[in-house]
This record gives sequence, C-alpha cells and structure tokens, in this order.
Amino acid sequence: MMSNRLTRPLPYLTLGVISVLLGFSLIKAPLGARSSISESPADDETPPFVFAEYNPGEGLNLTSTDNRTILDLNANSFSQTTEIKLYSLSSPYGFSDWRKWMTGFLLHAQPPADESADPLDNLNAPAEVTILYEDSSLSGDDESLLKLLFWDEEGQEWVDASTTCPTGTPQQLDQTSNQVVVSICRTGEYGLMIDKEPIETYLPLIQSGDSEVLSVPPDLEPDSLNAPTDSCSQLVTNGNFEKNTGWTIHGSTRPAIYTTSRSLNGVRSMRTGIFNSDYDLKSFSIFSQVVNIPAGASSATLTFYLYQKSTDPTATDGAGITLPGIQSLDGSPRDINYVGLYDLNDNLVADFLVWERSNARIWTGYSFNLIGFNGKSLRIKFGTYNDGEDGITSMYVDAVSLMACSAAATPMIQNGDFEKASGWNRLNTPIPAIYSTARFHSGKQSMLAGITQKGSGAKGYSLFEQMVTIPDTVTNPTLQFYWWGQSGESNLNTLPAQSETDLELAGADANDIQYVAIMDLNHQVLEYPMWRRSNDRAWVLSSYDLTPYIGQKIILRFGVYNDGDGDVTAMYVDDVSITASP
Repeated sequence: MMSNRLTRPLPYLTLGVISVLLGFSLIKAPLGARSSISESPADDETPPFVFAEYNPGEGLNLTSTDNRTILDLNANSFSQTTEIKLYSLSSPYGFSDWRKWMTGFLLHAQPPADESADPLDNLNAPAEVTILYEDSSLSGDDESLLKLLFWDEEGQEWVDASTTCPTGTPQQLDQTSNQVVVSICRTGEYGLMIDKEPIETYLPLIQSGDSEVLSVPPDLEPDSLNAPTDSCSQLVTNGNFEKNTGWTIHGSTRPAIYTTSRSLNGVRSMRTGIFNSDYDLKSFSIFSQVVNIPAGASSATLTFYLYQKSTDPTATDGAGITLPGIQSLDGSPRDINYVGLYDLNDNLVADFLVWERSNARIWTGYSFNLIGFNGKSLRIKFGTYNDGEDGITSMYVDAVSLMACSAAATPMIQNGDFEKASGWNRLNTPIPAIYSTARFHSGKQSMLAGITQKGSGAKGYSLFEQMVTIPDTVTNPTLQFYWWGQSGESNLNTLPAQSETDLELAGADANDIQYVAIMDLNHQVLEYPMWRRSNDRAWVLSSYDLTPYIGQKIILRFGVYNDGDGDVTAMYVDDVSITASP
C-alpha cells in the first residue's frame, strides 16, 4: 500500500471540469463502399482509415486505404448496427519484439452515437481477412514464416490471429498470390510478421503485488530546472499515448496498459484499473511521468481527460465529483480513481488533483494551474485502486498536457499557427480534423475540418477545440483567425438552425455548415461567432469581441458538419489568436 498521507493543501490549484459530450454521427455506406479523408494527418498521430456503418443481416466489405487489407464481415458478425473503422498501420502500436513487421491494420467497432457504450471487442461470427504483401518487403527472409498476429492487450503479447476465434482454422498462406487469409473474431490490432525464432535476452525482474513499484526517475540535466521556455513549451512527452514512450508503467498485478479500445484523440489512450469482473483483484494500476517546470515560467497549466467506469455500488454517475474525507490510500479504501503530484521521493506534495469513484462514462476534462511549482521536478501519477470486492473500477486517460509559458510571451491561444501537434483537441469523430500542409495562411500547416473529397458520402462532424482563459486583468480581448472555406452545396444561404449543444444537426435534415462556437465548461454553446456555408476559397480574416468572457474559462471550438449527400464542405483554419490590452 502507499504510505503517503497528505502533506498540505495546494493554494495554487484551480480546477475546471469539462464534460465532453460527443455526438458521433454515421456514414451511410452501402455494401463494399469506402469513405475516407483524402489527406493523412501531418503529425502521423492518427493513421488513415476507412469508416462505414455495419447493419446486421447485410454484411460489409472494406478495403484499407493502403489496399493491403480486405475485411469481409458477414451478415452475422454483429447483432446490432455498428460503426466500423479500419485503420492502416505502417508500424505496430503494440510493443515490437523479435518478429519482423510487414504491414498491419486496426479494427475498431462501436455502437453508434453512444459514447457511454463499451466498444465491441468480440464478433458474433468470424470475419475473413485477406492481407497482401510484396516480395520486395521480405528482404531475404523466409516467406513461409509469414503469419498474421493479434496484439493481446491484456497479455501484452502477439498471438496467432486464428486463435481469436474459439474454433479457429489455420491461416492460409498463398506465396503465389502474396496473401494471407485468416478468420478473426476480435477487434483490435493485427500485424503481418515474419514469425521467426526469438533472440534470447535477459531482462530484470519486475516486482508485482498490491503495492506499487516505482522505477528510478531519469537523471536530470543540471540546468534543466532553470532552463528558459521558448514562448510556450510542452513539458509532457507522448500525452496522446500514440507512441510507447514517455510514461512509466509501475509494477502491479493489474498494470496500466496502452489501449486502442477507446480514445479522445488519435487511436490510443492509457487504461488503468479492471474493466472485466472476471479479473477482479485487490490491486493498484498506475502510470506516471516526471516533468520539470522551469523556474522562469509565468504560467504552467496541466490538462487531461478521463473516462471513468465503476460498478462499485457507491459510485456516482456524475463526473468531477470528489469524495471528501478519504484523501489517503492508507488502510482499506473502496475502489478509487486518482491523479496526484509527487516529488521524486514519491511523496505527495498537495491534495490529490482527482479523487473520484465515478461511472460517468463520458470524457471529462480537468485543468490545473501549477505555477506554484516553478523550478521543481514533479511526478504526475495516474492510478486506480480496486479493493477486490463489490464491483470493479477503471479509467481511460488521454490528451495529457503541461504547457509552460515564459513571462515575455504568454499567449491565450496555444499553437495558434498549427505548426506543432499540441494545444488543440481533435475530437475522435468519424471525420476527424487533421493538421494539413495542403493550404496554410502562414508557416507550413493549418488545421483542416470537414471533407475535401468530392462525392464522399461521409456524414458527421469534424471538430477541434481548445480551452481558453480570458484573464480578468485585460480589456478588449479579441478573437482573430484566418479561414479558407469550400463547399459543394448549391444553396449557400439557407442555413440550418443553431442549437444549444452544436451536435444536434445529425438528427435533423440539415445541410452542411462551417462554424465557430464559444462554449462553457459543460460544452453548452454561449454563442456562435461564425455560422456559415462558404465557398469563397480564399483566406478570410475574422474577428470577434470576447469582452463578455473576461475572467472566465471558455471552450473555443471550430467545426464542420457534412450531411452525407456528396456535396462536401470543409474549412482550413490558421493563425488563431486572442489579442487584448493590458
């Protein structure tokens, strides 16, 4: 058990809780149809994918964007209408081992328009996968050793893909046609690999048990604590969990794992705790990262998103509700999800940032001001404790950011020129917003929302947003941004009615729309500075007065909605800023 009690409250912390209510819209795709974004994300965080709706009794055939994977879902693969995403993978998300990676794919299945529903992990009937390869990619390796493998997240190992079905049949390797055919019964990550013998290595033992085991923190550069920030700097490594770097997963009987089953941004998140009651056990599930806050920082803001689940009878269905009076893991508490700040000796330095037992099942955002820790090293720790009784508890973590800014320049908008892959949350919708090099007002990149591929039948939202604080010390705050709009709709002037949540267009007979929304922290729309359908195809400067929001935290969201009729709509956004007088 952890032996650390609270040391003192933290006067510098301020909490903003964001209930992210995502509305997932559908693509009406006929049998064999493909729908995809024509551009790949410039930051490579989200691999290209095809998206379609599966209807029971009809079956579905999909071909990946790289034309290497053909997925044939039969009429009984799922018993309900299901959103299907088929990602093309050029490298594994699961940890690599001695095997040689050739190509791969990720299959994701989700009940439509229901964020609280669990992803569908199992197929009711086998799907047939045909995966293609080229002789040139073998590089002299034995072709007969080619095999499609499945990444078992729980076991953290690659296994024969045919074993995902209870009565799996052996894989069929056709060396003449350069293809492998296999039946699969699980969603998740698959890789075509040369299944050669492992190379013997010797690894240190990893302790396990109810207590957490901390790894030795990395050596610090002598001047790292006093290093100046370059305007604003991201202090967290791999905050979107799309790589296998940055984070320490601590030894446990139920360790935290990278997972593709649910995410806010990109494809992956980190999961702690127990999500299957068959594996209930008294245990910790913890991961962490050491960060160094520069001494000269004028602001240091920690933000992250949690998706909590708990079947403990005392769990609340609300998000952001703390449980007072039990702010310690000494003794025998009930299940708990928590986030804490620790020094390098693993001592708590403040109240837990999060201490909740929630079954909210929505992505919820948190924001904390860490300016009181200038010049210090901190370990940010995310954890779940299960008591082994009366239900199970888990959480997904995504979009972790610690942005530090210098006194010389503390912009209210982070990464407003979109030259980095930070600052903005690109919501995981069927039509994701992407960093694009196709058009830009300045620099080399902008953000693209919507669809540029003519004739696409994709229907749904494309959204990106950022939480912004308007200080109470400024006057005349003004939002400015450049945008480049295009639309194939014949009627550009008859616009759908605005809504209080901005995600209600999917349920109405609405045309495409390009918009900007200002929201409160519960994602209720306060106003729409822009609500347009434009085909100007030129960079336009837009400005809006933010004086009513002085002293408040707001959500600034850019969005495009497509109605799926093939007359596609999109917009590029660049150089977003908020200017103000002191």
